[in-house]
Amino acid sequence: MELNICHLYPDVLNLYGDRGNIACMKKRLEWRGIGCAVTELPLGTADDLTGYDLFFIGGGQDFEQTVLLADLRAGRAENIRAAAEDGKTLLCICGGYQLLGNGYRTAAGQWCDYTGILDFTTEGSYDRLIGNYAYRLGEESGGGIVIGFENHGGRTRLGASLTPLGTVLRGHGNNGEDGTEGVRYKNVYGTYSHGPLLPKNPALCDEILRGALCRKYGADLIDLGGDQTAFTDADFFDWSHLNAAGAAKVTRYLNEYLMRETKQEDRMRGLHLRPADAQDCRFLYELRNDPLVRASSFHTEEIPYEQHQKWYEQKRKNENCRIYILEDAGAPVGQVRADRDERGESAEISYAIAEWARGNGYASWMLAAAEEQLSEKGFCRELLAEVKNDNIASQKVFQKLGYEEQREDYGFSYRRAIGQNADGK
Repeated sequence: MELNICHLYPDVLNLYGDRGNIACMKKRLEWRGIGCAVTELPLGTADDLTGYDLFFIGGGQDFEQTVLLADLRAGRAENIRAAAEDGKTLLCICGGYQLLGNGYRTAAGQWCDYTGILDFTTEGSYDRLIGNYAYRLGEESGGGIVIGFENHGGRTRLGASLTPLGTVLRGHGNNGEDGTEGVRYKNVYGTYSHGPLLPKNPALCDEILRGALCRKYGADLIDLGGDQTAFTDADFFDWSHLNAAGAAKVTRYLNEYLMRETKQEDRMRGLHLRPADAQDCRFLYELRNDPLVRASSFHTEEIPYEQHQKWYEQKRKNENCRIYILEDAGAPVGQVRADRDERGESAEISYAIAEWARGNGYASWMLAAAEEQLSEKGFCRELLAEVKNDNIASQKVFQKLGYEEQREDYGFSYRRAIGQNADGK
């Protein structure tokens, strides 16, 4: 047995590392000896969709969704509609989910026609529905509890003929009012659950895969085996009664356990450092406004998203700035930035790591990889860093990497020669 998975619009719709869901599906198939081939179809790719068994569409902001409209109207929407009506499996996240509906009215009042594959509409709002949430799946989707993360300005309301994917237990879901979350139509799964939806909820992952396998091989009894990692009612009771501090502790303890049980060389095998692109704006914004990141930096004020967008675009266009994103198995976990002086001699380097990933060696790996790339490209002769007195973790990172340390009034400065500049001098 094998499944052919199609990742639609990975270049435009991929917020919060949504592509990690594909990695999860692929791995859970491989563990069972089931073949899996993944094909990415970016914007503008003319490809027949009939050969695929399962489709994945990730999340994106309003702008990214509008970019897709011409491509959808050129025939892709009908391709997706045909796949859905034929009983093929679709997993659509946030913006990808919204595109399945009749249309979207932005917060500014602009109406955008979408695919109309399913009978629902979405109304935009400047007030976003954000946070960890949980919902109970309908019986047709397994009936279990799903935990996830939502961040959307859209309020989605399903037509009378549609069935929600689940019922909200904690959080907002489709609109924060009617208690529904997502949509389920035939083998179409639409949800606002960003990021590691399937890694967090392996029972849901297996249900999605089982449906795709049953459709392809004509067997209703395909059994992927029991999974003891499903999120139970008892687990939910414990989780739902934790405050924010308690939930953070659980996350930290789980990560610490995983790190202890996994050799560092194995953990680091899935890491990749790449140049930041336009799709990373939201991830960088959340890192920048993270309370712990602001507390450890010299710029402690929280900024609005519009201001961050302008700043980010300026940085991306600045030839004296380099921004890199660290990914672990396709999911973003950190960023490093180098700002070069006008002479091209030195660059100030800074970094940030997502809360859940801190203390596990990511920062050292990321800075070392960034140094290698900057050196190879002749970006500067040396790297400089400034660290506050109370930022002990960063002090240890720069010390570990062999930076020259100097005591300053504000804390510590660090310096490290890395090679030749762009002129080869």
